[in-house]
Amino acid sequence: MKSLALFEPPVFIVAPDDAEVVAMASVNRDLAENPPADPGTMIRGFFTHVGIRPPADMPPEAQKGLARELATMRSPTEADITLNQLRTGGWPIRVMTSGKTPGSEGIARAIAALPRAEHIIVPHVDHNTQKNGAVVNPVLEDLWNTVE
Repeated sequence: MKSLALFEPPVFIVAPDDAEVVAMASVNRDLAENPPADPGTMIRGFFTHVGIRPPADMPPEAQKGLARELATMRSPTEADITLNQLRTGGWPIRVMTSGKTPGSEGIARAIAALPRAEHIIVPHVDHNTQKNGAVVNPVLEDLWNTVE
């Protein structure tokens, strides 16, 4: 690996003492371990949790499918990553966030404190920071141009 780009990474483990990260991890864990029976409630809960406006009109079958996917996806708490691994990797790191979700910002601050790491707040987006190509693409190009 020569560089690392992260988009609102849910690596709660890198900031175990940040209250906002701990709270976000707790909500994430609760949604995974105790998913609401109602698909709409599950979708609204998850989307709100990660800073995305929940969809207003979603057909019932689509709600059921999305809720099932959300309830069965692997949890970010399974990640076995330490800040020391990132610190000693020697790669340039860019972590991009929307600036809107306190837990994501806490994770980004912890990562950005590492050597060769930088936190970029991407304006005018929600959790899907990659959607703002005008900001993200130059960051990625610069990151990739810093490595051989």
